[in-house]
Amino acid sequence: MGYIADTPHHCGSYERRPNGRCAHCHREAARRRREREKAATGKHSPKEWEEKAATYLACPLCNRPWSDCRPFPGSSKAFTKGHILALEDGGSNAIENLQPECMECNLGKPKKSPLSA
Repeated sequence: MGYIADTPHHCGSYERRPNGRCAHCHREAARRRREREKAATGKHSPKEWEEKAATYLACPLCNRPWSDCRPFPGSSKAFTKGHILALEDGGSNAIENLQPECMECNLGKPKKSPLSA
């Protein structure tokens, strides 16, 4: 699961997960994400999401067709919901701010400020 690093993490733990966080820091990041999702404005229905996702034949960020993208672990789909303007940058959960994204793009996209988007 995790691995032991040579130097302590900023929280003082020597344990690291593959993404570089210790288990405690990973849980804290997940908690903050859930809080942002709860506090976010805008809503959409599952039907709205399905209809919007069906209009995309490829990832809008890297233009790879879905057949060339790896599915998320535990999912049969090659895409997930991606926020055009991130929740932490003031984005919403409205359908207009969502797009399907491949795993590599969704997990690896750089943070953008609203002015540079």
